[in-house]
Amino acid sequence: MVTGSYFAPPRLTPAVLADLRAGKDGAVVTISSVGGRIPAPHLLPYVAAEFAAAGFFQGLRAELARTG
Repeated sequence: MVTGSYFAPPRLTPAVLADLRAGKDGAVVTISSVGGRIPAPHLLPYVAAEFAAAGFFQGLRAELARTG
């Protein structure tokens, strides 16, 4: 499950970006846990995946900020 949490956002998000850029209605929404903000001991693979997802979407937001 951790692998899916780590790789799913960067693999799936580009699939919808073309439609969003073409002006179609929609949004990219991410749901994550507090594990993406506060590291928990003994759960490092999970925490790493959650931090990766949080970082990916923060970066994506920064990259797409000018395009609306």
